[in-house]
Amino acid sequence: MRNLIFICLCMLMALGAIAQTRNFRVVKVPAENPSGQKRKAVVIGMSDYDKGRNLDNTLNDANDMAEVLTRLGFEVTLLKNNDLRTLLTNLTEWYNTIADNDMAVFYYAGHGIEVNGQNYLIPVGASLNSATDAQFNTLNVNQVLGNMDEKKVRMKLLILDACRDNPFSRSWTRSSSSPGLATMSAPKGTYIAFAALPGSTAQDGGNYNLPNGVFTYYLKQEIVKPGLTIDQVFNNVTNDVATLTNDLQTPFKNSSIRSDFYFLPKKNEVPPVVPEKKYYYYVDQRGNKGTQQFASSSEAEIYMKRNLLYGKIYSNMGEVFVVEETPNKPAVDYITVTQTDYGNRSTRNGHIYIREYIVRNSSHFKIQTNVRLPYGYYRDCNSDPENFVEDAYWGKVVILQPGGSVTIKFEEELKSINSPDRSKCSGISTVRYVSSYVR
Repeated sequence: MRNLIFICLCMLMALGAIAQTRNFRVVKVPAENPSGQKRKAVVIGMSDYDKGRNLDNTLNDANDMAEVLTRLGFEVTLLKNNDLRTLLTNLTEWYNTIADNDMAVFYYAGHGIEVNGQNYLIPVGASLNSATDAQFNTLNVNQVLGNMDEKKVRMKLLILDACRDNPFSRSWTRSSSSPGLATMSAPKGTYIAFAALPGSTAQDGGNYNLPNGVFTYYLKQEIVKPGLTIDQVFNNVTNDVATLTNDLQTPFKNSSIRSDFYFLPKKNEVPPVVPEKKYYYYVDQRGNKGTQQFASSSEAEIYMKRNLLYGKIYSNMGEVFVVEETPNKPAVDYITVTQTDYGNRSTRNGHIYIREYIVRNSSHFKIQTNVRLPYGYYRDCNSDPENFVEDAYWGKVVILQPGGSVTIKFEEELKSINSPDRSKCSGISTVRYVSSYVR
């Protein structure tokens, strides 16, 4: 009975240990920051695949790389044995922290597969009964690259220690999968490091009495050496791995970076932060972001106006410029003036004319309007408008908001002029107005 109780307790402890590593997440702050740069990393280790697919050293790899990167000034998000849903949630949170950083690192140790030229990283608990399941139940590496690229990180590094045989392909009736991972192009400012050549697999560190995978074992040592460029680090790792394995495993890299990068500069040397090239882009009146990048705000504005667009122009340095809509007809064409009230009142010297008007703006522009009520006399006392002779006008200036209206009122006295042709024929004429856009 005692033996049975002891066995049960051991099983419960084992299950507890497994539960502690499933969907594990922790954020480690930098132990120091020798570069002075803003750096973040996500380090992922997948081990608990079950059904004979478990990996022995990947959690050691993740733990060791997380510790090394914090020494290099990285804030590290460490994820272990995440299922797909948890992994995507944790990665989304991480992506939101890396915007405009100097460097971001994505490190993965676990099973990875290539299907039809695409690379997929396999979370724990993934159901992969066919090659088609890969695109729905795993993490596409191109999705990772795309998210990192959108955050405008100056230097992006992907380290994929996932070049192992596909452990699921035996159950696939027809496989489109090849051993290891496929080669990938590196977008601007990106460095991609694979544990093995495309189409090749990585060696298990246990075969060489190592606590890590062979690739990570040498990487964690080379990456902390002062004064090595990123190319020197991975060249050294490649040489060490190929030598140990007698060329059974040769790491591979692909890069689009154009200048030397140092994880750890030489003492008293801090690598300069290379300023990002300034560019401009626009967001139009519908909220659509343009895909073009312009060398100047004026170049972007010319493009927008040529294509009947308006909205805002932004620079990647935080500047904002407003581009107003360009009207396609004169301002006065959007204005209507309607008389709503009128009256006359005689005085000793003439008449007081009372006129009220509503001025409306039917456009979505801001318009200034000068409403003018002419006064003068009629030749031969003929009230035909063609016989009106204007002396001057009374005016009122209003600013009309887009789609707005204003009521204005004239109450003006026109004195009679004692002359043979004008004493009884003074008067006013039809209201008129001039308008202009307000910028």
